Amino acid sequence: MRCPYEKIALYESNGFIVSSYARQGGYYRVIFAVPFSSPGAIRFLACTIMEELRVSSTTKVFYWGKEVMLEYLYNEFEHIEDWTSKNIKYREESE
Repeated sequence: MRCPYEKIALYESNGFIVSSYARQGGYYRVIFAVPFSSPGAIRFLACTIMEELRVSSTTKVFYWGKEVMLEYLYNEFEHIEDWTSKNIKYREESE
């Protein structure tokens, strides 16, 4: 995700874990890990996506190791109107 440096702390205070970040122009490109064991982090993720959808459509890319986590995320978001899952790509264990 791209965001101002000050916003990184907001995500961290809501349970996100910074994996990496790098400055790109006036913004930072940040990769977060969202622990599914934290209801607050999942709630914040859902609220963030819903806020973005109020302005325009949005695209998110999620990476995880187990398919069960995909199902959990899908179930959390399925109540959002017009929620769809597109372009699911499976990677081999060796990748």
